[in-house]
Amino acid sequence: MIAKVKVIMFGEFLIEYGDKIIGDQENRSKKVWLLLEYLIINRERMVTQKELIQYIWQNNSTVDSANTLKVLVFRVRKMLNKLDFPDTKNPITYDKGAYGWNKDYECDIDIDCFRQLLADAEVEKDDLDRKVVLLLQAISLYKAEFLKNNRVDGWVTLIRKEYAELYNKAVMEACKILYQGKRFQDIIGLMPQAISIQPYNEKFYMYYIKAFGKEGQIQKALEVYEYVSNLFLKELGVELSEKMRLYHKKIVSSDACLEMNLEMIQENLKENGKEQGCFYCEYEFFRSFYRLKSRNIDRTREIIYIGLVTVINNKDESMMSKRALDSVMDILKVMIRYELRKGDIFTKFSGNQYLVMLPTPSIESANLVLKRIIDLYKKDHPNTFAEIKYTAHLLE
Repeated sequence: MIAKVKVIMFGEFLIEYGDKIIGDQENRSKKVWLLLEYLIINRERMVTQKELIQYIWQNNSTVDSANTLKVLVFRVRKMLNKLDFPDTKNPITYDKGAYGWNKDYECDIDIDCFRQLLADAEVEKDDLDRKVVLLLQAISLYKAEFLKNNRVDGWVTLIRKEYAELYNKAVMEACKILYQGKRFQDIIGLMPQAISIQPYNEKFYMYYIKAFGKEGQIQKALEVYEYVSNLFLKELGVELSEKMRLYHKKIVSSDACLEMNLEMIQENLKENGKEQGCFYCEYEFFRSFYRLKSRNIDRTREIIYIGLVTVINNKDESMMSKRALDSVMDILKVMIRYELRKGDIFTKFSGNQYLVMLPTPSIESANLVLKRIIDLYKKDHPNTFAEIKYTAHLLE
């Protein structure tokens, strides 16, 4: 009896047979893995040469398609030899102008198991304990996105999106059942992996924070809130939902939070001793501080200017790619921090803008501070595509 071939497609593509294993990190030719992935996904049928050529080379007319495909198939077979398949049964078959996966080699694939577990959970209506076990088993199989190293557009992208949606739904269902069953520690144990895979799903964080709150771990709940708030602002340029902010206020005003003694509270309020430069804060805090200053301005007679620093593409005054913009914004953040005074504050207003509060006597001096930061950036990065503009207005 021929052993099953174990195939992993969530994350790195891996094939295991007996005690041997190969993965898509060990062969530099991506086309070898594209062909193998496609044949295994379509293992129930023979795939024509024309279809394979269309998928792998995307209508590249410079390719001698039929001969190049033969060479590629040879390379796939040679790579599979590392798994020590029986000599008489080649895993890649050929018949009448089409290639296919040898059906004698039954595949045990994680994505099939994932779907089956979700299907079993779907029909489990009455036994919620059984249902959540099935959901958690499915969730554990989803280590990362489907075929994460395959960057060819088309069916992979569509399937990847489908599995991501199924994963999100499974996590939410599991959390709902666990929460209703007061199994808060199970939610806390589930969330680190879930948010590492889907870092921008706010609903995951809501369950995470609620679970910590229910367990009386208020400090942990506040730490998660602060983390996700900073993440969304930095990476997405948005604030958390009103629902999340209201729940945060509920935690802060809860009896458990109020019972924290003053010494613990002060310890939590302290800034890290290693922090230097001016104070960087979340936009929500900046806005509150702005309003406080605005209320007291008539009494204190303090002169404060608000500066806005904006990054654009100097080619066409449009936004740059996210990766390039993030790099510029990270550099600017450091420069603003160390060019301003220790008592000044600033925040990220959007994906390409910083707001700065400048206690300074005139608009000229405010502009001078902002210009100094921009000039410093230009000096250190003379060939940058980024153009940085600034403006300042009096706080009234």
